[in-house]
Amino acid sequence: MQTNLDKSQYYAHPPYLYRCPLSGKLMEEPVTDPCAHNFDREAITTYLDSHHRCPISKKPLSPSALRPNHALAEQIERWKFHKDHDGLVREIVEEDPTSALSEDEEFDDIVIQMERGTQRKTRQGKHHQKTYYYDEIPPELMLLPQERQILASVRNKVATTRSIAQKQRCYRTTCTLIGVLIVCAGALITWKSFSGDDE
Repeated sequence: MQTNLDKSQYYAHPPYLYRCPLSGKLMEEPVTDPCAHNFDREAITTYLDSHHRCPISKKPLSPSALRPNHALAEQIERWKFHKDHDGLVREIVEEDPTSALSEDEEFDDIVIQMERGTQRKTRQGKHHQKTYYYDEIPPELMLLPQERQILASVRNKVATTRSIAQKQRCYRTTCTLIGVLIVCAGALITWKSFSGDDE
């Protein structure tokens, strides 16, 4: 398990695998060449305009041979999310760790709601210590934007299906009750007609 120190070092700079070997910057749109080398699309297409070879293997390479690396893009998105989230929490706590709880209770409540039980507070006299755990971040927050849209669409379809099923159950129940009432009314009419004949 990573310690807080390990995490702060991990998020201080992009991991080597997330940086483009040409530009040295965090890849915005990672692509893979046929040799399985990863590059940022903008950097490699600019390079290929004049070189027409893989900068690492030196094999012939054209822009049409590049394929999006969705798995790497997702890892980078997750890394960026954790980096931004970790930085926000660290900034709040490190401003004044002894008064962070008392001065900003409203914001603490929001953070607690966001993390849903992933925060532990320890009171030590006037001093407060906050420890945050990121292993329990809801999976929806770690998805790429297009995956979030798909998840929302599926949830809407499930809700619609449940609503339709509930309406169908209500309709069947209503039809059954009407049928029972008709049978009861028929039985009552029959009983009245027989009891009227007895008099």
